[in-house]
Amino acid sequence: MGDKSKIQWTDATWNPVTGCSKISTGCKNCYAERIMQRFAPRLGYSFNEILCHYDRLMQPVHWRKPRMVFVNSMSDLFHDELINKNMAFIARVLDVCCDARCEKHTFQILTKRPENWAIVSNWIAENWPGDSPVNVCLEVGGLPENTWIGTSIENQAAADKRIAPLLNIPSVCRFISVEPILSPIEINTLEGIEWVIVGGESGPGARPMQDDWVREIRDQCIEENVPFFFKQRSGKKEKGLPILDGKTWDQFPKETP
Repeated sequence: MGDKSKIQWTDATWNPVTGCSKISTGCKNCYAERIMQRFAPRLGYSFNEILCHYDRLMQPVHWRKPRMVFVNSMSDLFHDELINKNMAFIARVLDVCCDARCEKHTFQILTKRPENWAIVSNWIAENWPGDSPVNVCLEVGGLPENTWIGTSIENQAAADKRIAPLLNIPSVCRFISVEPILSPIEINTLEGIEWVIVGGESGPGARPMQDDWVREIRDQCIEENVPFFFKQRSGKKEKGLPILDGKTWDQFPKETP
């Protein structure tokens, strides 16, 4: 079974890959690293090891109830090491997302490396069986409606680097996770973006955020009719979703089953 999640914008996590490496300032206080360090003795592996768990690949096929599934909450499906050493495993994960037996679920793939999609999709087209679920989907126009692709940004530099390649990924729901928000961010346009999540940093050493940073993004979402989800402020976690200007903000994309 997948793990039930306390993350407010999903139902469960599915981690066929674990382990990652830090590539930008948003990674400084990585929650996945903190969790994996805590349980490393019991798990037998660490955050710095990129591992493919073949025994977890088919888990979603056996889930009877529909659920939103955060894919690889403890890793990045488009990590460079996977690209270089085990592209076939990435294809296997995407095959599960595209499998007709999983169409009742919604898969949420979040990456800090959206530029690697071009490498992945080209490899799949050239090397993976033409009748595989992911190849069939890509040949008819893109990933299935139940597979959403997002990128994490934390500041202006990350936004400028990651949003453009995200827009090249053929998904009906591309989303931006502004977590942790570390500074004001100007997003030039939300055209092609179907959802925006914003959250402050949690855990030890959480860096501060300002409500005005959140308001600026929220107001742009309202103006451009993009669903907006405000997850949390920085520091100690609040009970429930945070209040901003008298209300909570917990919108989801229209494609939600």
